Amino acid sequence: MHRGTTSLRLSMSILFSILRRLVSRPLNMENLPPNVLLQIFSYLEVKDKCRVAGVCKSWRELVGEKKLWKNVDFFAARVDLPTHWRALRRYFTDSLHTLHLRGFVYTSKTSRCLNDAILKDIRRRCPNLVELHIDEADLSRVCSGHLPPTLEVLVLNRCITTPGWFQAGVSNSRLDRLRTLNFKNSIEIWNEDFKNIRSNRTQVERPNTSSCHDVSRRGFRCLVKLVNLTDLDVSGTNIKDEDIDFINSKLRKLQIVKIQEFDFLAPLANLQDQDAIGTSGGNPAIWIADFLFLAVVFLFVLFSVFQLK
Repeated sequence: MHRGTTSLRLSMSILFSILRRLVSRPLNMENLPPNVLLQIFSYLEVKDKCRVAGVCKSWRELVGEKKLWKNVDFFAARVDLPTHWRALRRYFTDSLHTLHLRGFVYTSKTSRCLNDAILKDIRRRCPNLVELHIDEADLSRVCSGHLPPTLEVLVLNRCITTPGWFQAGVSNSRLDRLRTLNFKNSIEIWNEDFKNIRSNRTQVERPNTSSCHDVSRRGFRCLVKLVNLTDLDVSGTNIKDEDIDFINSKLRKLQIVKIQEFDFLAPLANLQDQDAIGTSGGNPAIWIADFLFLAVVFLFVLFSVFQLK
């Protein structure tokens, strides 16, 4: 018992000694160890990291650490080409894993966030880039043939492209590793694009074609060539129920079909063992369950009224 009490007192003494030293120091950022500063800097937005780099030489060196530039998100702060060039040359290295850009399509500005030269430099400097997210950007003057060949996820959300935009990317083997392809709400996505991405080299598993109004039956039926396809989002498009039935009959790995905006679609017999996310208007079992629930609620309210009387 005496030995345990002595050990406890010794531990408390050491702890109070450490706390006394910490309190005696001025509480400022200069006293924090580099690993703690790195952790703090990791929570900053890209523009704030660049500002912090201008405080002093030691902070500039810390901001240049590769671990801070593994995932770069420019979505909160739209960047034009000059700003993008500066960030690319200073901080983009082989550690970059995910890049998120946001353009100026739905603003009053005419600036661009991406061009062929920047794409080429990203491909050269960032050999481990696997995810590229581009929002609200005009890509009509950007060639997909300059995309990094290491991409596994490509998201083009509310972007503007040209018909056949993916052809150069497929021809130059830039999309061979692609697993997720999302062009939700993008303009000028046509049948030619679907025809291009169905290439034998393309391994796309999760295409998102939501709100691609210019794609017709011929384009959607090209998806049957994507033998590894598991998830499909066709909400907000002009696809018909017979087209989905045809796609499902050809693709054995298909598990999820998202059709949430299609109230007119009939139940798909071939999707019994799959998850069809979306409308449930054609499912009698769900109708019966809803009716029974409403009946129970009505009887409960009726019973309560009679009790009050």
